[in-house]
Amino acid sequence: MSETNPSQHTNAAYAAGATAGKHKSIFGFVVGAVVASAFWLAFNTMNARKLSQSDQGTLQSMRQTLSRLQSENSQLSAENQNLKARVNTCEAKFARGTFIYDIGLLNMETRVWYIPADIDPVAIGTKRGSYSHFDPKAQTETVHLQPKTQ
Repeated sequence: MSETNPSQHTNAAYAAGATAGKHKSIFGFVVGAVVASAFWLAFNTMNARKLSQSDQGTLQSMRQTLSRLQSENSQLSAENQNLKARVNTCEAKFARGTFIYDIGLLNMETRVWYIPADIDPVAIGTKRGSYSHFDPKAQTETVHLQPKTQ
């Protein structure tokens, strides 16, 4: 049997107790920090919910402004769609052209004018003629039409 020194038992017990005490103090610190953070968060959340009368008025005003701006945005979007449709119609008219024919000798039609727009011409006076629409992309011409008279 070996003999042990009583002071060795005391030192080992002291070291074990000191280590356990360190862990308890770290654990206590972490628990305290979590509890303090929870109280701080709850307090700030309650304060944020209690808006003053001026803050509530400002909030209501901002909501009304947002609602008004959203309605204006939808109205302007509808106007924008309408304008885009009108622009597309106008561009389509200028993507095509119109040939104007004159009826000359022996009742023969001859091309007199080419207008780079899709129009329906109006005949003035006693002169007779016809017109047709031309699509330059497809290189096709419609049937000859009689113009309106004035």
